Order: sequence, then C-alpha cells, then structure tokens
Amino acid sequence: MQKISQSTTTEYQLIDYADQAALKSCLQQSQILINATNVGMDGQALPLTSAILEQLKAEQFVYDIIYQPLKTPLLHLAAQKGCSHANGVGMLLWQGALAFEFWTGQSMPLHQVKTALLNEIRRRSS
Repeated sequence: MQKISQSTTTEYQLIDYADQAALKSCLQQSQILINATNVGMDGQALPLTSAILEQLKAEQFVYDIIYQPLKTPLLHLAAQKGCSHANGVGMLLWQGALAFEFWTGQSMPLHQVKTALLNEIRRRSS
C-alpha cells in the first residue's frame, strides 16, 4: 500500500467487511466503491448491512471485480441507486490478453475471446 501511496494523490482505504462503522463512514465520503474480494461469485451477497448499502449515492461509481454472474447483488443495488457501475469482465479479458501476448508473442483476438467469454458466463449463470 505504501508503494501505491507514493505514486498517486488519490486517497484510498482498505476496510474489512467486519468493520461496519468504518465502512459506513468511508462510504459516505467516497466517490468509488470497489469490491476486490471473491464475495459475490455465484450470486452471494456481500456481508454488508442495509444501513451501509443505503449510503450509496447516484454520483458514486461501484466496481465489482466479480465477472460471474455478470450482475452481482452489489451491482444490482448500484443500478437501483443510480450509480455508474462495472463488473470484472474487462479486467479478466485484459489480464488474459496480456498473458496471451506474453506467452505467444501475438495479440489475442479480443473480440472473439470477449464474445466467447460472455457466452460462457451467461451459459454458466443460467
């Protein structure tokens, strides 16, 4: 974290879900909420109280690194609150593209892989 702090002026905090008071306080002041855990895969709900989630405001951005399901419970709530939001499909796709290029020396066919990835996620989610 110290290395990240030295390379950006953006303030950030990592908060454990167990510390509900800190989460509520931080969310009231934040512009971005990022779920960087695997909680949300296969439709699990985040261990957040409704009091915490009620803090979400339409001007906040919610990013959930989960890519399956495409719309996690957190992203559903963000949409209901009018928040801009994104899932982890882009991150997964671009990590794969970098690995593909590293190992093959070639560019990954992004459009084809993205289509196949989304189709497979939808198939597994149904």
